[in-house]
Amino acid sequence: MRGDEGVSRDDLYDSICEVFPHTTYSNFRKILRAGVDSDIFTRKRSKEDSRRTIYALSSEMLEPLCDYYMAVLGDFAALYSEILVDEGLSKQEILKLIFRLGAKTDWDHRFNSNKRLKK
Repeated sequence: MRGDEGVSRDDLYDSICEVFPHTTYSNFRKILRAGVDSDIFTRKRSKEDSRRTIYALSSEMLEPLCDYYMAVLGDFAALYSEILVDEGLSKQEILKLIFRLGAKTDWDHRFNSNKRLKK
């Protein structure tokens, strides 16, 4: 996330709609405006096209997001050790779960994104 140039409003909306398909464009714009007003997002003009605005996470949001995802990963590690391993799942069954997670999230088993970035 650090050093990322950001995305256009339309690309951000498309990404949100993949996760929350019933999001209206009007509600999205209200949330985006509130995010910019409260310094969650930054906005700047695109270098390629001065008519486009690029949105990115503010630097102040990186640490809380990292803390959140580290807590989620910690919870997953506890789940893995307490349930998957202790309950006697075989290595083959665990690999099937990892590959299935990858298929559902577009990340492969090495945690590399399979998605191509939009230009």
